[in-house]
Amino acid sequence: MDLAEGIPYDIQHETGKELSFIVFYDENEFSNINPFLIYGNAVYIPRNSPAEDISKAIEAAADISRKIDSLEKCIIGSSGIMEKTRSRIRKAIDAGCTVHLSGETGTGKNIAAREIHRRSEGSSEFIYESCGMLSSELAESSFFGHSKGAYSGATEERDGLLAKADGNTFFLDEIEDMSLVMQSKLLHVLETGEYRQLGRDRVLKSVFRLITASNIELSELVKEKKLRKDFYYRLSPVMIRMPSLLEHKEDIPELIAHFEASIGVHPNDRIREYSAFMEYDYPGNVRELFSKIMLHHLRIDEE
Repeated sequence: MDLAEGIPYDIQHETGKELSFIVFYDENEFSNINPFLIYGNAVYIPRNSPAEDISKAIEAAADISRKIDSLEKCIIGSSGIMEKTRSRIRKAIDAGCTVHLSGETGTGKNIAAREIHRRSEGSSEFIYESCGMLSSELAESSFFGHSKGAYSGATEERDGLLAKADGNTFFLDEIEDMSLVMQSKLLHVLETGEYRQLGRDRVLKSVFRLITASNIELSELVKEKKLRKDFYYRLSPVMIRMPSLLEHKEDIPELIAHFEASIGVHPNDRIREYSAFMEYDYPGNVRELFSKIMLHHLRIDEE
């Protein structure tokens, strides 16, 4: 494509395919640029380049396409701790068993859960629920469903989360907010594959792959008596801790480049001075870094 026509990074999302681009430009369109630049999922090359350089650009773009669906594209960072984290995620994908993700808010637990689901053999639908959003009074109805008249306010029959989860991946976020009673009932479903709707005696079936997440380590929840030991053992075959951004600040430049490419920031406008971003501790982790990048570019646009 031609730089003068703009760079539609969102094309890959519209088509459902992962694409790489070769972008031709006039050298006066960039104030400072190498003759041959790889940025995000695009290879930039001057117009009227010799055939040899165009061939190299095609090879580079093909290499991007081969790598673009790698785990590195989603779980960003070249630091040692992120390499180890991706290694654990790959093992979880291959294992096909229950997975628990722990880590502070904004560290990418949701992204990791979706990638484990997406890359697993036979993966189908991804069912998400945050235990923190369910009141203790409605949790049982939300999970198991109910018949009409099962309780005050149940004006119609409704399937629960377990019916939706059957044959799919069931991701339960903020598992630390699930009551001990619900833990026991969910454990029974995990062990037998059976449950009953509220107000009905008929036994229903639900078999699913469970992925859970918490902001607190499961062992700490057990000590605080917020997690049943038997439920802990069920959740613990594969446990992955997503590191805080404070633990891998050396990845900040790489994360900035990734986020800028994902939101379509022109290479001329990208961040080149990282010191202000490196000096901050990010209590909100990667999510907060993304917000800071967005604010930075919004301020540029306003100017």
